[in-house]
Amino acid sequence: VIVEFCCGKDSLIGGKEHQRDGCEVIRITKEHDVTTPKGLQVALEAVRRPNCLLWVAIPCTGGISWQRINRLRPGGEEKLQDHYREFQEIWDAFLKVAKACRAHGGKIAFEWSSGCDYWHWQVVKYFVNKYQLNKVKLSGCAVGLVTDEGVPMLKPWTIATDDSYVFQAFQGKLCPGDTAHPIHQKVEGKHTKGTEDYTPEMVKIIHRSWKRSVLSQVKL
Repeated sequence: VIVEFCCGKDSLIGGKEHQRDGCEVIRITKEHDVTTPKGLQVALEAVRRPNCLLWVAIPCTGGISWQRINRLRPGGEEKLQDHYREFQEIWDAFLKVAKACRAHGGKIAFEWSSGCDYWHWQVVKYFVNKYQLNKVKLSGCAVGLVTDEGVPMLKPWTIATDDSYVFQAFQGKLCPGDTAHPIHQKVEGKHTKGTEDYTPEMVKIIHRSWKRSVLSQVKL
């Protein structure tokens, strides 16, 4: 089972082609609203299933670099505080879901862009240490992130996880260098939207690594 905490209703991880070999994907979307008792209960029940990977992608709008500029504009500080409040509400719910997941033998993996300010927040660093998560960095261009015209996009991601198979699967997934990728399209303007979703290659890595992890436990 893969439980996606904070994902889109059409996330690639939950594609039917990835569930044909017995993997069940449960999407916890914005519509569920985990900050409500009803939405939280849905998430808690989902992670209590056997062989569960809790894959987390909490919105990081308040932590991205351009917010440092936006906060200086009229109304910018108020909007930023709204983003912070939203994050804290979702984070509080996530802590309960993560605790339930771990209590039932599940594993955790959550990701943000490497430059997200939230990685430096004390609540996040405390969680990473408490659950002994290991961080692995990857480049979008190394997992198939390109523009519609096929130009590589470098976008750096960081994944924090307690599953060794997921960790190992993403190790070394960095830009191959100038020879293979002499130029990159910056993540800006019309190209920003396309970086919000995972690439098909990244999704395959997630599924394959989790399957290997589960099979390793079965053999034990």
